[in-house]
Amino acid sequence: MGYERILGDEIARELDRLQTEGKPWVANWITHAIVGRHEDELAPDAHFWRHCGYASTRDAVRRAINTRAGDKAERDTMQMRLPGYEHLHAYYVVKRKGTGDIGVPIHAMTDREIDEKIVRYEAMSVACRDHAEELREFKKARRSQRRRDRRVGEVA
Repeated sequence: MGYERILGDEIARELDRLQTEGKPWVANWITHAIVGRHEDELAPDAHFWRHCGYASTRDAVRRAINTRAGDKAERDTMQMRLPGYEHLHAYYVVKRKGTGDIGVPIHAMTDREIDEKIVRYEAMSVACRDHAEELREFKKARRSQRRRDRRVGEVA
């Protein structure tokens, strides 16, 4: 098993543990916990390896949190659902002072954070609908252009 998979599994276990405890997913804290468990494995160039390990682990943690709690529509099927709801997630990424973007259990979100998500999802729905319409228009225009090109080729 490659190290990316091992690290991914370790991150998943940490996120699962925090979720079970109802705690937020703060990428920096999770990264420090994971990197700290491997301190004894560092070589004589510990500062270099600590920096590199922290940077790559932090990036992997960020991706894992965004996969589980982010707002991307295409990731919606990968989200952990809140029991009793078809679309609500157990965790959402929110911005909080002092920690930046963190994954927060929905039960710990403030009304303001929930309202911000409502506005975001409504805006995303409009943007996605408009995007789909532009794709339809592009497809139709391309089809018309191909027909014109074929007619020009037949005349020549």
